Amino acid sequence: MNKRWFVLIIIIIIYNQFSYSQEAASEVNQQYRIDYNSKMELSEKLNLILPVGFRITSPKKWSTFYAEPQIKYDWPRLILKNMKFKEQLIGGLGIYYTNNLNIDNRLEIRPFQGYSIIAPNRKLFELNHYLKLEERFEFNTSNWSNTFGLRLVYNPTATIKFKGKFWKQGKGFYIPISCEIFWNLIETKQFNNKFHFDFGFGKSLNKKWKIAFIMGYNLSRQFEYERYNTNEIIYRLRIYNLLI
Repeated sequence: MNKRWFVLIIIIIIYNQFSYSQEAASEVNQQYRIDYNSKMELSEKLNLILPVGFRITSPKKWSTFYAEPQIKYDWPRLILKNMKFKEQLIGGLGIYYTNNLNIDNRLEIRPFQGYSIIAPNRKLFELNHYLKLEERFEFNTSNWSNTFGLRLVYNPTATIKFKGKFWKQGKGFYIPISCEIFWNLIETKQFNNKFHFDFGFGKSLNKKWKIAFIMGYNLSRQFEYERYNTNEIIYRLRIYNLLI
């Protein structure tokens, strides 16, 4: 598929989701996030990623701590070997603990499997298409009753890189732009998202460290009996560290 068709399809999906969110969203919250993402290169094709993070809302309704270890495998290309794209198979396990203000706390276990392809993949621009299937085992920590959820997530991420060619002082800076479209095949009691969008500004400090400041938008519903009427503005700090 031509990369222009990729971009056109993404624009249509984002437009449809954003139009729906304008009609449905009525409650506005602010959310603050910070996460630390370490990476270990186990081999030439195998990487271990260890994200940990914290999220909180304003006004305060809940706060969440999480860890999401995952393995990424660079899948060798069998066709189109001369094209500049990169494929990965991804598998991991998310562990989320939510401290709720007005309801019982939640522990959620999320095994997931994903496929990623970066196309186009250039020095100054890349577009990563990530498709993920996520199983959600949610536990009420007061009585350990549980519910099961299942969702499919499509996450395209565009990264514009500044290599110092057009802006000498901008070497190492980059702009990440991404969205997530959620298909909740089976919903859980809490946290069922519909659409998420991010725009940010980042800097590679050296070969092992980089940092990004992100501003995002999220359309979700906090509980399964609600409409998708929670409109969240998100402020996020992301820290990346290559350990080995």
